[in-house]
Amino acid sequence: MLFNLEDLENLITVCVNWFKNSSITGDEDYLLTQELLYLLRNQQIQQENIQTLQRFLQSFNYYNLDKRNLWNNTISNYVNNLTTSNFTFFDAILPVLLSWQIKRFKNKNFIRRYNGDFQNFVNMWKNPVNQISQVLQKVISFEFIPNLGFFINSFLHFQNLLIQTHKAQINEPVMIAKILHYLRPDIFIAFDNPIMNLLGLPANEKGFSALNIWVYNFRINNIILSSYLENSYRYPLPRLFDMILWCGANNKIENPIWKNKFYSFINYVFTLK
Repeated sequence: MLFNLEDLENLITVCVNWFKNSSITGDEDYLLTQELLYLLRNQQIQQENIQTLQRFLQSFNYYNLDKRNLWNNTISNYVNNLTTSNFTFFDAILPVLLSWQIKRFKNKNFIRRYNGDFQNFVNMWKNPVNQISQVLQKVISFEFIPNLGFFINSFLHFQNLLIQTHKAQINEPVMIAKILHYLRPDIFIAFDNPIMNLLGLPANEKGFSALNIWVYNFRINNIILSSYLENSYRYPLPRLFDMILWCGANNKIENPIWKNKFYSFINYVFTLK
């Protein structure tokens, strides 16, 4: 089946609408995170922005899954202590980081790892996230990526920061990929296990690199088209492709016509045999 620009636009629309209409937060989490990151990079975080973050987290319904109420209380305590001077990149990505993990609050391994306490989650991720953020800030845009080894090196650098901080092996490839994406959605595309299974890629640094190189090459070879799509939908191209892949791989595209178009998109972009 041939795949053209009209198909791509329509498929993007289908998937963007799914996130806006069917996801837990309607993509408000992602947009709030990007607003906070922008303000933080420009040293413009105000107390009102912290209050917006507080309201978002207070209204967020993972509390219904938090039977012991530990995450509820410790998140409230943590955010209440935020100020404009101690606000970090980790704090900016909290909306999307927590909303993505809502299903994990019922997972025994997740509960065991953090002992049901948000502060333990903070202790594991905050410093490594802030350190990798400083590194990623130095890259102006995807056009200034020094070489294609940048993708695998970024993944491994982040992973090593986690290992060095906690003196233990950290097996969280999906979390690492998603945080890199949240911090720089203009550069990185994320993955989850269904996406990698669909593409026949390992869910590790090699698969992350291959996926990002595909998207990078698409952008380089389709500069005008990529810019057009980004301007039309007001999302970076890796984010648009992430939405398409996530919806398709996780069976969120119900219309049979668009299911077929999704697989045509896979072959169109990723040239799979």
